[in-house]
Amino acid sequence: MIKMLAAAALVTVMAAPAAPSNQQSTALSASQIRVIWQDNSSNETGFEVTDGSVTWTVGANTTRFVNSLLASKTTKCYRVRAYNLGGKSAWTPFACATTL
Repeated sequence: MIKMLAAAALVTVMAAPAAPSNQQSTALSASQIRVIWQDNSSNETGFEVTDGSVTWTVGANTTRFVNSLLASKTTKCYRVRAYNLGGKSAWTPFACATTL
């Protein structure tokens, strides 16, 4: 007679991070726009910043992104969300700025 013991597997599921807030987009020059936000999460792996056609990633605890090499008088709108292995947060609303 063979006895088998089954080990119970303990699985921890990571919660998706809280969404960032207070996002703002500001023109810094004729070629740069800065995007800033408040980090409301303590478990993010990073943030995604998008203008709707291109998405950039920045690391955890980052609260700013600068888009450079833009043409003068270019209007761009950005939104931000946090992510980790548990999922992605909601996006912030789009915030727009026009280079000088």
